[in-house]
Formats: sequence, structure tokens, C-alpha cells
Amino acid sequence: MNLTADEQEVVAWLSQRNMLPSPELVERVVAHPNGLGWLEQSLLALDSPQLFLGLGDLIPEPEEPTPIVREATGALPPVIIQRQIGRTRADGQLQSYVALFNDRFRTLARLVRRDPAMRDASGLRQVDPDGESTVVGMVAEVRQLQGGRVRAVLEDPDGRLAVMFGEADEASHNLLHDEVIGISGRLSRRGDMLFANGPIVRPYQGRAREPGRAAEPWTALFISDLHIGSNTFQQAQWDRFVAWLNGDVDYHREWIPRPGYLVLAGDVVDGIDSYPGQEAELEITDVWEQYAVMQRELEKLPTDIQVIVLPGNHDAVRLMEPQLPLPMRVQERYPPGVTFTANPALLDLAGVNVLCYHGKSFDDLVSL
Repeated sequence: MNLTADEQEVVAWLSQRNMLPSPELVERVVAHPNGLGWLEQSLLALDSPQLFLGLGDLIPEPEEPTPIVREATGALPPVIIQRQIGRTRADGQLQSYVALFNDRFRTLARLVRRDPAMRDASGLRQVDPDGESTVVGMVAEVRQLQGGRVRAVLEDPDGRLAVMFGEADEASHNLLHDEVIGISGRLSRRGDMLFANGPIVRPYQGRAREPGRAAEPWTALFISDLHIGSNTFQQAQWDRFVAWLNGDVDYHREWIPRPGYLVLAGDVVDGIDSYPGQEAELEITDVWEQYAVMQRELEKLPTDIQVIVLPGNHDAVRLMEPQLPLPMRVQERYPPGVTFTANPALLDLAGVNVLCYHGKSFDDLVSL
């Protein structure tokens, strides 16, 4: 049987993981727009390692959602905050940060070891000097060398180890500081560097499963980053959105959450002193006046929509995460139909668990 170059790549990729695919599986993976990515997610969802891999072992491709047309028969359940930070617990001591990193490492390392290739991973000080080794560590340093190779330093609670990746290892170019990964390879003769010869293994995300559904056909909408107070606030688009929620715009009325939930996931206002030179882009320079405008804008919404407001990095809360809810000076302006939560927050919306989060990780990427 003659294989195409793409099919050979799939077979070779699985052979590195000691797996033999069926012809039908290879054909399906090649035809998929994200073939190897989809295959990797499918392998992570396996309960145990297996030698032969067939079509039935692949994660089903997600289907496009369709509107629920049946009518609700009961009252919209109130928002239930299942879990969020209630007060500041950090004491700013060095040992507290060390404990945080150790706990983070243990949690993510446990997820990495769920991958079949990482279940026998050793600590960085227990690397086999003569044979193949698998290790799990946190990225402490990463540097791109001339010629396209990447050198990284991993660390765990017991020590550090340098890792050299091959020129063809594209995933190594995306390594970030403080992420926890698994690597297989062989130790150098001097014993001070591991030469990686397998794929980078990142934390196991768990088996794909059907999303939770409410007993009644309620709808929840999620938006964020209104940035009220900035000259970039899109007033016309917001007014059109509000008109649609009120039924004044004839566009996909079946999705209007009336009654339902509207989650504003952070940065509802632009704040002040959020970044250098922000004053030049502000139309409202008083942060409390920004929240007053937000109040007036939310009063335009239908009263049968429950609004949930999370803080973000532009709001009047600390930058360090997790962030406490907006201050009472803001909350007391609003009626009981508006729920203020921390960031992140685990909510129960009509019986469905929803983890809400306003992240700012792109700021970290931009600063690299």
C-alpha cells in the first residue's frame, strides 16, 4: 500500500508513541483541517495506552449548535455563585510565593503524567545516564540558538536540568516561562543536558464530554471589554445590541435571552492609569463617573435579563488575580437584578456550571 506524504506523517507520529493506526483512521486524520492536533486530543482522552488505534478511538467532531425552540415553563433560576475569592489571603511573604509555585507545579505535573508517555516520568535528578528518560519540569529558562534550535532549562522541587530540542521541533519555539511540560530524551555524556527526541507533552485536559444543559431552554450571553469611558467605546454597536435584546432588531430573535443571563466578563469601564498615555484616549477621566455611565447603560436592558458583572484589569480592583468583586461604592448603585462576582468565578446558571474569567495573558505574550 503506497502512502501519501501526509499519511506517512500520521503513521510516523503514531509510531513514535508505539501505536499502530488503522487505514481508515489515517485517512480521516489527513482529511481533518487540524489533523494531528485532533489526533493528539483524542490520544489524551484515552483511558489507557493501547497498541492498535481505530476510528472509534477518535474524539467525535463537535457539531454546530442549533437554537432551542421549545418554550420555558418555569421562572428563570437566580444566579448562584458556587465559588469565588471572598477576601485577600496573600501576605506578600517570599515563602508564600514559593508555596504557590510548588502547589502549581504539583497540580500541573500530575496532569502531564496522565499522558501515557509520561506515566513513568522521573524527577530531574533521577535521569537514567545510559538509557531513554522521561521527565516533567517547569520551564525556568528558554533561549533560541543560532540555527533554529531551542535550549531550555527545566526545574522541579529537587533540581534543574538543561534540555536541547532538535531543529525540527516547532513546538519548542512556543515554550513559555513557568509552564509545566513533559519531555523524553537521552542524557549527554557529561550528564548535564537532556537531548529531547520526543514530542513536548503538556497538561492533560481530560476526556471530551457533552456540555451541561439546563432543564429549561434558558439562554446565556457572554460579552466583555466594553471599556466605557474610552474614546474607543463602541456606543453605536452597544446601542444596537441593546435594541436587539429589547426585540427592536429583527435578527435571530430565537437567541434573545428573555428571560436569560447576560455575563459582562470584565473591563466594563476603561478605568484610569491602566497603561501609559491612557489619559489621551479617555472621554471620561473620573473612574466613578465611568461606572455611573455603565449603570445608565445597563438600565436600558430588559428587566427580565439577569446581569452578571466580573472585574477585569481595567476595573477599580487590584491587578493581581484572583480579583475581588467591584467595590461596594459601585455595587450599591445597581438593583438586585445585577450580580457582582470576583474574577474568576464559578457560577451555577440554571443548573449549568459556568467558569467565568477575564484573563490578561495576552499582555504577558506581548511583553515577551
